[in-house]
Amino acid sequence: AALQTLARLFRAAPELTEVPRTRLSAWMHWFEPGADVAALVHDLRGRPDADFATDFVLGVSALAAGQPPLAEELLDSCVASRPDFVAALVVQGDMLLATYQWEAAKTHATEVLEDRPELAAAYFVLAEAHAGLDENDKAEEAYKQAIKLRPDEPSYKLALAEHDRRLGNLLGAQRYFQEVLERDPASGEALEGLIDCYLRGGKVELARAQIERVDRDAVPGDTLRRIDTSMRFLSNAFGDEHLAELKAQFERYPDDLATARLLAGGLYVNGRIDETYDVIRKALPVAPDDYHLTALLANVHALRGEYEEAIRVLNDLARRYPNRLTVLEPLAICLVNDFRLDEGRELLRRLIELDREGRERHRVSLLRSYVELDECDEALKVVEGWIAAEPENEDLRYARIGVLLDCNRNDEAFALVQKRLEEQPEDRRRQAEFVEYGRQAEHYLEVARRVREWLEGQPAKAALTETLIELLIAGQRADEALEIARKFEGTYQESIRRRIWLGLCQAARDDVDAALAEFDALLTERGVDERTHVEVRYRIIATLDTALRYDEALERCGAWLQRAEDEQDVALRLEALEYKRQTLLMAQRDEECAQVMELLLESRPDDIGLLNDLGYTWVDLGRHLERATKMIRRAVAADPWNAAFLDSLGWAYYKAGDFSNAREYLSRAVRLRDGQDPVVHDHLGDAAYRLGDEAAAQLYWRKALALAEEKSTEPERARLARVIAALREKLAALQRSELPVLAPTTAEQDSE
Repeated sequence: AALQTLARLFRAAPELTEVPRTRLSAWMHWFEPGADVAALVHDLRGRPDADFATDFVLGVSALAAGQPPLAEELLDSCVASRPDFVAALVVQGDMLLATYQWEAAKTHATEVLEDRPELAAAYFVLAEAHAGLDENDKAEEAYKQAIKLRPDEPSYKLALAEHDRRLGNLLGAQRYFQEVLERDPASGEALEGLIDCYLRGGKVELARAQIERVDRDAVPGDTLRRIDTSMRFLSNAFGDEHLAELKAQFERYPDDLATARLLAGGLYVNGRIDETYDVIRKALPVAPDDYHLTALLANVHALRGEYEEAIRVLNDLARRYPNRLTVLEPLAICLVNDFRLDEGRELLRRLIELDREGRERHRVSLLRSYVELDECDEALKVVEGWIAAEPENEDLRYARIGVLLDCNRNDEAFALVQKRLEEQPEDRRRQAEFVEYGRQAEHYLEVARRVREWLEGQPAKAALTETLIELLIAGQRADEALEIARKFEGTYQESIRRRIWLGLCQAARDDVDAALAEFDALLTERGVDERTHVEVRYRIIATLDTALRYDEALERCGAWLQRAEDEQDVALRLEALEYKRQTLLMAQRDEECAQVMELLLESRPDDIGLLNDLGYTWVDLGRHLERATKMIRRAVAADPWNAAFLDSLGWAYYKAGDFSNAREYLSRAVRLRDGQDPVVHDHLGDAAYRLGDEAAAQLYWRKALALAEEKSTEPERARLARVIAALREKLAALQRSELPVLAPTTAEQDSE
């Protein structure tokens, strides 16, 4: 009956050029998504008085019920029978907007405006279409034109206010929210938007004054409840008490999307990711297309390392908002993190063109996607293309040097750095970059020669002298470094640095006891600050570990831990535990190392390196497999291109007997530069063999053995001795056509 009444209204006034948007919105809210409009269509269109007006009201109803194809059919029929019926033309535009057909909506609105340039509703459709395509300046222009033509229509001003708020233009948003409130003081949407803008802009007193002027009997209760809650917890927004209150309100009002968004956002910023997911999962059925909740859901999936799910959500958002940077950038990152490199790189290239402000960030991401996989020639082609297009951009020249260094093309990188220094030899910035890049390129002695030249004929400079000493030590000229350190004279504080240099030089000459004596003297000398003590303690442990004197290093750690307990020094305790952890790790004393890491994890629960290392150790020992895997997943989610983390996750799957997933993640690890490690290849060989791929297993084991035998330092050789022996035995077993001895799964370990 209501639809028939509406049809009679439009039939009687076909010349109506404007349908108030608030009334149209109220009409559309009559219908729940999925309502059976087809039955109404069959009924009303079968009546004798069925005409353009019947098709119009049915078309709007179908659109409200989430049935765009039926709506399109009905509205097309309406316009075909009555081409001058403007209201149908406007709703056709709304239909295109509702289905995210932005370009089609722009075209439609433009065509309507050619015939009816004073039609505010058409400008509004045009504005919404531009906004959907993130053509923000054009959107603002069209919104303002709609408002100019119909200043009494609040929905136009509300839309522009929300547009400004999304873009961070809080002053613009405040203006239009205020204008709506001037005409309709009971507008809950305008009031809540204005208060939010005030609070986000730090204008708390203005927010309070606005609330005091409100007629609380006229404003919707849900609006007041949310505003009162925000003001009550203003001093501790999204603290535990605020979140508890929001949670209680959400449970009481599960259809309140605004509260759901606040609760989910608050939980997210507090790192309570699983709870965030639960809130979104409960709220989304109320509004499956809600942008804020959907975008947050994608972030949650990404943080949990669930890239396939995140990509699915973001792809859907990108289809709706094809130019929205806040959608495209996380999508590109997720694609790359999931090793869908062609898609990720293509999107990063698009972002470089689309996002002027974030261009350098996207360039770094694109280059990293090549360099980390050792695809150096491709990375250089990309950089050279940028330099050709922007020859004055100095940052791109640094990018080229960085790529060369990352790809171990050190001579080429150093030649470029040398050339830049020769162009401006007195420029301090170029001198500093010469030292830094030269050090990275391992041209230690050439850089040291230039530093000597800078030091000649002037009073000794401690910082530059320290750089020279470090370069000489790295270039295996420890005797020269020691001579320079002995001759250096300076202030008291500089003399402290000199004694650290002396210890480093002695350690580099393999005179470990002399180095320790120098360091120990600094620890007992009065007047040496705690920062220096921390450095000296670190140097002592590093010196002992390098010399494979692990028991002495652990004895030192024990003494410092005892002192920390006696003096209740928390910082010293954590410092000593970290040194002990590193020593036990190098000594391959896994049981003890795991115990120390458990202690450290109590104070550093979000340390992804610690989560990975403890998780891997537990996995390798066959313990706490489920908890260890969760810990490692957190590390991988935080740094998905970390070869060590990927190896750990692959090994966790292996130990659980999931050899397919093990191979997937271990394969990712060995693709990376940092994954060229014998242990990682050994793991991948075991996984491949478990899957029946003996040929691949043999290749991975041979590669692992070659990498292990390339190691040159004594600590590395000691660490890999058991690995090398096991690899040789596996390969020999294959030669004898025997079954190789593989790493056991946790179940196999438990059954032994």
